[in-house]
Amino acid sequence: MFLSELTSLSAESVLLLLLFIAFLFYLIIPIGGAFYVRKNWRVFRTNLRRSLDLPMAVPGFTEKQGSLGLHRFLGELEAIEGDDLLWIKGSQGTITAEMKNARVYNMTDTGVQTRVYSHLYPYTLPGKSLVHMSWNDIFSLTEGTRLFLFGDLNVQNRKYCLKSSRELPLTVIIYNEDPFTLIPRAAWCGRHSNEFWNFLTPWSVLTGTLLLLIHSVWFLQYSSNYSVIFISLFLSLIPLILFLPPGVFLFNLYKYFWDRGRRFRAERDLIRLPLGFGNKAVDSETHSIAYERRPTGWKGEEKKVCYPIPEGLLQMSEQDRSGQCICFPQEPGILARYCQRRAFLYESLSGLVFAGGLILNFILFWIVVLRIL
Repeated sequence: MFLSELTSLSAESVLLLLLFIAFLFYLIIPIGGAFYVRKNWRVFRTNLRRSLDLPMAVPGFTEKQGSLGLHRFLGELEAIEGDDLLWIKGSQGTITAEMKNARVYNMTDTGVQTRVYSHLYPYTLPGKSLVHMSWNDIFSLTEGTRLFLFGDLNVQNRKYCLKSSRELPLTVIIYNEDPFTLIPRAAWCGRHSNEFWNFLTPWSVLTGTLLLLIHSVWFLQYSSNYSVIFISLFLSLIPLILFLPPGVFLFNLYKYFWDRGRRFRAERDLIRLPLGFGNKAVDSETHSIAYERRPTGWKGEEKKVCYPIPEGLLQMSEQDRSGQCICFPQEPGILARYCQRRAFLYESLSGLVFAGGLILNFILFWIVVLRIL
């Protein structure tokens, strides 16, 4: 709509237009991006858990040609051939990986933000999100880089190659920790730090701000309706007003609640990890307990339930951990639902606090503008 046509609209219509622009660029588009990002990370975690049930690729174990189905492989980078072919050396031989359309995740840059949650896992868990990268953005990998891969295994002329397929894109995780802890750590940090701030949010907020600022300048010149001018100015300055006191203190509280919700979602996925195809509860008398896994704040009915460490994890361990199990205070499904409810609670609180800070600053902005005028 051209600005010159705004003079023919009623004040109510103009306000609806301004609110529509604000909701579209400040809320709807970022939320759409958030659902997209969360879905992609959910698919990653699902495929990650699925990889535990895939067989390890063993070079030379068959004379068949073509696709052998989904496999996984653990090894170190040996060489890079051309633009997108990796040679990877494992404990039982060397295979190649075709990196075209591969999804690469970097879990080496955890910095000092690692932490041990003894009630969940006896090893350190990353405080930062897993970094998702495109293969085209990786300029170099050093020889000896540790890699975990899963995808479609193809054999041509006795050359074993992992590649993407329609069923599953080739997934590559770069890591530098004990391979036994790789899958739990990736499940813990395999999520966005804040889905609302995604690849669409900066451009959407910037576009909405510019459109609303243009409307505000026009109204200041050609309109005498102070309510319209005020609301237009306020909406255009929302990205700045959010970080002004006293609303900024509520914004920090919003971040705290959001991080708590994110952590409970991570606990949920960690609790679900031992559940899989053919993995059933076992008697703690016949298995040694490797560690316990209890969600934060659990005060429900206590019931000792043990699940064996998944075979897929045992195969990745540098130590003999056969016969070990994970002990839960209740059925993992019940504990996972508890974590899901807590995550929803904290995410809802973060949304309410965020809206509260915005409303508080709106009221103060109104008071300041009225005094100036």
